[in-house]
Amino acid sequence: MKRLLALLLTILFLTGCATIYPPPMHQAESTPLPEAAAPGADAPARDCVIAQADGNLLLLYDEDGTLYWLDTADLLITTQDESLLSAEALAAGQQVSVFFDGGIRLSYPGFFVEPTKLIVRESSPDLLGLYLNLFDEFWKIDSGINDGISVLAFDFRSNPLCQLPPAPPSTPAPYVQPSESKYALNQAQKNALFYIIESRLGFEAFESDFETLLADGYIVKEESGFCHFPGGLLFEIKVEQEDVNGFQFILSKWRSSLGAILTQGHASCTSDVWDYILDPYAIA
Repeated sequence: MKRLLALLLTILFLTGCATIYPPPMHQAESTPLPEAAAPGADAPARDCVIAQADGNLLLLYDEDGTLYWLDTADLLITTQDESLLSAEALAAGQQVSVFFDGGIRLSYPGFFVEPTKLIVRESSPDLLGLYLNLFDEFWKIDSGINDGISVLAFDFRSNPLCQLPPAPPSTPAPYVQPSESKYALNQAQKNALFYIIESRLGFEAFESDFETLLADGYIVKEESGFCHFPGGLLFEIKVEQEDVNGFQFILSKWRSSLGAILTQGHASCTSDVWDYILDPYAIA
């Protein structure tokens, strides 16, 4: 009995001492894990962009597409000229440098251990936030076609789904990323987009297209030619034409040949703030 009691007390003690971090989500194969810096190293730093600011917790991404959590409670935050900033001054889109002494916890996203300082280098328009706002608005339109899904596929290529391609060959052509527009999300921003949406909705999110989803069995094509995505939605935002202050785009979400929404719109950036206008949408 005494040995059993001692064992239970030991388990309770170890459980109570555990530190709880935001739960890791699934990791895309294209997203490398960061290497941990040894504790006590001479103030290693990581240059990142703020993807989302939620109180004292920041979600960051770097140019390699790696995501990080940073807790700013009691953290020294300054501008490049050493002017002090409060955590309330931090916003999505800002380019920052994170200094830390305790390495990076190898979770996904990574977690800065013992951060010492955060320097805000530059502010830029939050393009990722624009894409998230477009998704959030279109997600709510005709919400009935969202029922029963568990995955969200995103297609950022230039050809719209409103003209569905013919049935692909048995060995489909590999997915080819189009030439990048300055208004298209880079891979790091896509990783952050998928992670944020997964965290909000609890669905798996990834990049794909109609042909690949059909070949992989996500989309089912009946003998009649009717196509449907039983367990998910295909969401598209495609940059069409660029101008000085923004771009024209096509936006759609697709569940089946008879369950889809399509519209066009224009996004513009004024004083580093993105806004957009959507045309009347068509519902199939």
